[in-house]
Amino acid sequence: MLIAGCGDVGIALGRLLAADGDEVYGLRRRVAPLPAPLVPLTADVTRIETLGALPPRIDVAVYAVSADRFEDGAYREAYGDGL
Repeated sequence: MLIAGCGDVGIALGRLLAADGDEVYGLRRRVAPLPAPLVPLTADVTRIETLGALPPRIDVAVYAVSADRFEDGAYREAYGDGL
């Protein structure tokens, strides 16, 4: 399972799913530690060239990203282009 956008909400969900026995990858655009047992991945959903290192087999993806700025363009990138 992949959680794209592993902030507070993504981490909470990841912990619940991992406790249920799922292998959970947490994707963030910047390198930052994630609590175990989440497996950290670094990529930016708005930059397709960064997504090549995703695991080859992902059954489920949760899209929980947030805009990185309070601007129309940032919201469009995160919620339109990134998805």
